[in-house]
Amino acid sequence: PLQNSHYFDRIGTEQGLSFGAVNCLLQDSRGFLWVGTENGLNRYDGNSFFIYRHDHENSNSIINNNIRSLAEDANGNIWIGTDKGVSKLNPYRNRFINYQHIDRDSTSLSDDYINHVFVDHEKNIWTGNPGGLNLFDTLTHRFHAFTFQNPAGKYLIVNSFCEQDQNHLWIGTNDGLFLFDKRTKKHEYFKAPGMNPFLVNCLQRDTLGNLWIGTWAGGAFRFDPVKKIFTQYEFNFTNEYTSATNIVLAL
Repeated sequence: PLQNSHYFDRIGTEQGLSFGAVNCLLQDSRGFLWVGTENGLNRYDGNSFFIYRHDHENSNSIINNNIRSLAEDANGNIWIGTDKGVSKLNPYRNRFINYQHIDRDSTSLSDDYINHVFVDHEKNIWTGNPGGLNLFDTLTHRFHAFTFQNPAGKYLIVNSFCEQDQNHLWIGTNDGLFLFDKRTKKHEYFKAPGMNPFLVNCLQRDTLGNLWIGTWAGGAFRFDPVKKIFTQYEFNFTNEYTSATNIVLAL
């Protein structure tokens, strides 16, 4: 039999990780590995962990301990999406600035439950949540919100997004896929045939320009944006070479 030449070191709570359930990872421009868990944010330098947790008595601490998404901006700040809002960490000062939804303030986050934080190639900072898509204005520190509806008029939850090109974002929601034009703020709706709902968990573009889509219960899809054709890849109990499950959470 072939010998496995790949070896893994298990890094868990015994090695200092704050919690065993990991939601997201980010390697920043300085080489640190950031690990978002359900109980704290961890910075790993290859030897040891430094843990950030919310402190009720410190307004400059991280806003919540359930870390759902991570991104780094052009200035080296780490943006953290949680289920209680967004934190921005200045890693040089170890200081957080926190953002939350404020009732009757349309320039605050549209919802505090953050599914995805993303920095595009134009250095824009985006968040996705049950209230839609939010664009952060770095000059005013305010948010601009964009909502998405399916053909039936239902407002949708934004779960994920990725860039198509410098002017367009792909938006994955709990019932469909959108191509969002950042200049005009208009969008086009797509849905795979036979999928009701078409619940998109994650998105990733490949080098050929195809969009790969991970769904809940529908497996993975490859979408050709030129021909506008979906190709589905499902788990098949009779074929050991298919995916192990039809729930795809990451690509």
